[in-house]
Amino acid sequence: MRVFVLFLLLGAAVAFNDDEIEFIKALYALPTRKHAEEAAHVLHHEHHWRLKHNITWPVEEPKLKAFECSWKPSEHTPKTIHELRPRDIQVIGALGDSLTAAFGARSWNLLNIANWKEYRGISWSGGGRDSVQEQSSLPNIIKYFQPTGYMKGYATAETPVKEGPLDVEHAHLNQARTAARSDAMPARVDGGKDWIGQPGEVANFTRVGREMLGASGFANAWKLVTIFIGANDLCWACDCEGCNATREAAANYRDQLTTALDYLHKNSPKTFVAIVLPVDPTRLFPIKSGLCSSLHGALCGCGTSDDEAWRASVTKHTNEYDAVLEDIVKKYDNDDQFAAVVQPFFVNTYPPKKPDGSYDKSYFAPDCFHFSAKAHAQAGLALWNNLVQPVGQKRKDWHYGEKITCPPDDQYLCTKKNAGKGHGC
Repeated sequence: MRVFVLFLLLGAAVAFNDDEIEFIKALYALPTRKHAEEAAHVLHHEHHWRLKHNITWPVEEPKLKAFECSWKPSEHTPKTIHELRPRDIQVIGALGDSLTAAFGARSWNLLNIANWKEYRGISWSGGGRDSVQEQSSLPNIIKYFQPTGYMKGYATAETPVKEGPLDVEHAHLNQARTAARSDAMPARVDGGKDWIGQPGEVANFTRVGREMLGASGFANAWKLVTIFIGANDLCWACDCEGCNATREAAANYRDQLTTALDYLHKNSPKTFVAIVLPVDPTRLFPIKSGLCSSLHGALCGCGTSDDEAWRASVTKHTNEYDAVLEDIVKKYDNDDQFAAVVQPFFVNTYPPKKPDGSYDKSYFAPDCFHFSAKAHAQAGLALWNNLVQPVGQKRKDWHYGEKITCPPDDQYLCTKKNAGKGHGC
């Protein structure tokens, strides 16, 4: 039986059926149907309010002017992962949630974002549609230092959210899934599937990689994979109705990420894994201008709650997740064919402000939560800079105007094992 949730929006009743409510629940990784109904109400209300008042979202396309780094082609083939140069990377991938899938990144209002598009081609860690001058994503920066067409795997176009990474023609090895929690990372040993039919992101990465390059080609290629996961876990890491303290606990996060890394270690040799520490969602709480506050409450209830104890729980979980990631990568420190290195640039990063002290909404999609194209460009730049900074000396923040690091000709991707041994590390 169709169940209707009726809301009065500017004098008009809007109805949502079961499938629509369940879709919103899955799309934003909401804990209960009640949360999904509230989110649907808020999203539609904000959209119609903005239309009534002729308010459009600030869309700023980032342009990186006069980016020039001198670079000589690499004349060596790395023998170990600790000798890997940007020029040597043959395959690039990205795993995570909607922030990696670039959900809503070029949307200009809530009706547009409701078309449920992922702009994977401009994703900060997994999109390579443009040149570095047009979008400073990690793949675009790396391509600058390589012969044309050398590296494979980056996403090249938009994907419908209901297909997401299954649209391999456009997503390629950006296998991030909108609404993913940490339990979406490891391979599903029970053969189960998630809401869009995925068995697990690491399994999809290796499967698609082998389909693209062949089993031998994939195994022998030097690979760079970025993992950024935890926002959807953290947004509901408190004692709210429908929240799951066990699922969001650091111990469970450890289990999921350990399993995922072990799977990659076994099935994807010659891989450098960039582990980006999650950002604390409570940093969205002060953004109350306009209608962002109600959107935040609907989409990230614990992280933006007025309840100080709930927000403290989220920050505590964020710090625990960071400690987990710092710990689980240690087992790979001396492996010569596989590395997992923490990239901490989000640790001390806060939402950017304008000169007048107000928050700069051009860094956000219209739902006031996801990254805009401008934020994707800045995050890609910050990730690149972290990768070529020595372990123990990596920056823990990014800011507007930060410049891309021009590496020396013999720059390695920095690991704990190559720290202090030259080559930029």
